Amino acid sequence: MTSLIKFKAVVDTNVFIPGLIFDGLPLKVIEAIQNKKVLLVTSAEIELEILLKLAKFNYGQENIVDLKQQFEKGALRVVPKSKVDICRDLKDNKFLEAARGLFDDLTNSHCFDTITLYDTNCHYY
Repeated sequence: MTSLIKFKAVVDTNVFIPGLIFDGLPLKVIEAIQNKKVLLVTSAEIELEILLKLAKFNYGQENIVDLKQQFEKGALRVVPKSKVDICRDLKDNKFLEAARGLFDDLTNSHCFDTITLYDTNCHYY
């Protein structure tokens, strides 16, 4: 049996949360994760940010607990081995750190609002 997963993706909170709450392109990202076309890559820091922001949006405690369980079962949680300090918005460094946690040889990368790292099959949105 072959896996449906084609990509590993680190998804920014500003895409993840609208994908859960609204329609549009962010929803398509969430659907790709739910349909196992994309493997969500997270870290403890990313998950915490998403869960705390969802609470501010009154997403519902039951939904938040369910999402936390989905992170534990279906996401690939990485433990970044090193910190980076290159993003324009310093709070976004955690997303690049998670991608880098997958690929130790990730070098000479720049963090923009959207960057696709084609050589590593890892996408930062």
